[in-house]
Amino acid sequence: MFGLVVLLAWGTVAVASEPLPVRLAAAGPAFETNATNVAKLLAAADTWVLPQPKAVALTGESFDLKRCKGIRLVGCNDPWLKADFPALLQERCGVRLKAAVGKPGRGCISLVLCPQEMPPPGVKSLSPQDLAGLGEQGYYLRVDGAGITAGAATEQGLYYAARTLAQIANGRTRLPGMVMRDWPSLRWRGFQYDISRGQMPKLASLKRLAAVTAEAKMNMYEPYIEHVFQWERYPDIAPPEALSPAEARELFDYAARFHMDVHPLMQTFGHFYNIGLKPPYRKFMVEDGGTVDIRKPEAVAFVTNLIDEVCAAFPGKFLNVDITEIDDAAFKKTGTTQAELNELTFQYALKIREAAARHGMRLMIAQAQLSAEGSLAGLGSVAERLPKDILISDYYTAEFYGGWEKDFPRLQKLGLEFFVQPWIDSHGHIMPYVGHSMDFSDIEISRGLQYGAVGSTTCDWGDDGHYHLPAVTWFPFVYHAASAWAGAKLDRGYFNQAFCRLVFGTGDDAIARAILLVGNINGQKLKLRNAAGGIDEPAYSGNSTFGRYYYEFFGDPFSDPKVLDIVEPGRKGAEILQPALEAEKLLEGARGQVRQNQDAIERLLFTARNYEAMGRKLIARDHFLDHNIPRSQVAEELLALAKTYEGLKAEFQRLWLADCMDAGSFRGYVQRFDNTIVPCRKQAEELARKE
Repeated sequence: MFGLVVLLAWGTVAVASEPLPVRLAAAGPAFETNATNVAKLLAAADTWVLPQPKAVALTGESFDLKRCKGIRLVGCNDPWLKADFPALLQERCGVRLKAAVGKPGRGCISLVLCPQEMPPPGVKSLSPQDLAGLGEQGYYLRVDGAGITAGAATEQGLYYAARTLAQIANGRTRLPGMVMRDWPSLRWRGFQYDISRGQMPKLASLKRLAAVTAEAKMNMYEPYIEHVFQWERYPDIAPPEALSPAEARELFDYAARFHMDVHPLMQTFGHFYNIGLKPPYRKFMVEDGGTVDIRKPEAVAFVTNLIDEVCAAFPGKFLNVDITEIDDAAFKKTGTTQAELNELTFQYALKIREAAARHGMRLMIAQAQLSAEGSLAGLGSVAERLPKDILISDYYTAEFYGGWEKDFPRLQKLGLEFFVQPWIDSHGHIMPYVGHSMDFSDIEISRGLQYGAVGSTTCDWGDDGHYHLPAVTWFPFVYHAASAWAGAKLDRGYFNQAFCRLVFGTGDDAIARAILLVGNINGQKLKLRNAAGGIDEPAYSGNSTFGRYYYEFFGDPFSDPKVLDIVEPGRKGAEILQPALEAEKLLEGARGQVRQNQDAIERLLFTARNYEAMGRKLIARDHFLDHNIPRSQVAEELLALAKTYEGLKAEFQRLWLADCMDAGSFRGYVQRFDNTIVPCRKQAEELARKE
């Protein structure tokens, strides 16, 4: 139950909340704390740990798990460590050990709980110096000829030590002697998955996301819920595929085994169309049908009723709500001034805070720039009045919206704890733009740490149907976990190796290189004809080029403007085709090496073939326009393209239904393949007749 995947990161960030690296006792070797050197030390020892620890020393000794006498839990009786850790260790190295409460012993794995960073009485294998400054989630781990000892102030810290030990043991029983001190740069490290706008993963897929990201010590998981929850009080809201309260609780309990908090991200003010446009609830909305009329007490009560049921099913530490993207004009049109709307929003936030508090949960509020006005205003104008227990989820500010240099110091000065929030560049994409999402994570985290951010959650959005399957989000999610742990200082080469070795059981970084090759196609420059007859080459900047290389994949190659506006389609097609084919070759070559998560390779291959098909589509269009190319050749290319899309259509249906529900945008996507299949066959037939 410990999980299936892994990750890495490295480095330290000089912020007040981080422990300072220390040295071993005078008789021991010095810790290496330089991030680059730590990565080299671990790689030289064929040791792949994710996230990469902040301080490491190699001792020259070793310990063979084949002669280990067992696992001793000292000062704790954690049922997860007792049952799950032995199973994970056996999965990784083939050695089955029993875990029991006891005293540290020579030749054993001793997991020692050390409250207040002090070893229990009688434990001589750990010193206060070993544990100093590790905090609630940090750990100390030593492997030497006498056995293995791990110490931490909390059971969560011991859990992370145990995961690290299982990673060191991956594929071997003789472990190199080493000492580690490690701790997270950010207290909370999370991801959000959109289950509301087209794709509802099966419960097994949702649980698998928890298992995969837990390998990288992710500890927060936010399902994005608009209407896809089966409310008992309002049964007509949810579609058939929506999460039931029992399923939500099962996901919560499963993730808790990884010390991961699952809690909802809910829309509570704007972006409410999936509920507000339903006739029974239209009375609670303003004119647009997608914004709650918070002037009405009955509308506020309706939303808090929704919150109560969701919080009961996900009894986590937080309730995250978005109160932006509202129809502010509707309020003003009916006599509410901006100042009154700001006050109404503030009072509404306090009522939501009360609703969360009834369930023992802390309120998080998603907020754009604090200076934003209109639909994105949120609580910026009243930030000084917010209770200090409200946590601000400051989304996209460090790059996409801008304004971080004003907002982060202001939040710090106000004493409001805040998260920094990137995204994985997945919405309106066949595959996340992986390179940019990695940069986005690093930018948000590094800038947030300068001003005391306490966490970071990266986002997977499902705008326009959520075509990409859950497995293609693993890489950017795991990278974000590593960056948040390591303070945005990661050796990406080491990360790629560790990800492949620990997630898939391979011996090289081929799968990671394939993921980057395919995902980074989204960043290729694209020349487009504009309305004036000129040529534009728009830069990639999030929503301003929403859907690049996505709508073009589904578009009719003879009539869709997004395809027709591409300048030199043949050249563009070749630029797409080259990395797609290279990625396919890497993934096909890795198939024989993969020891786990083989099905994820299928999903990655399918995604790469989508880009290959798009490249061939653009080349075929170019040939169709070039009358110097024999029409018979063009007809053959169009027919081959139609057959390719037919194959992808069948494969999409198989993979989607294996991972997700037959609901939402699924059937629409199936039909969208025909936008290429039907016209290509028709044109091929016409060209053949003319020949």
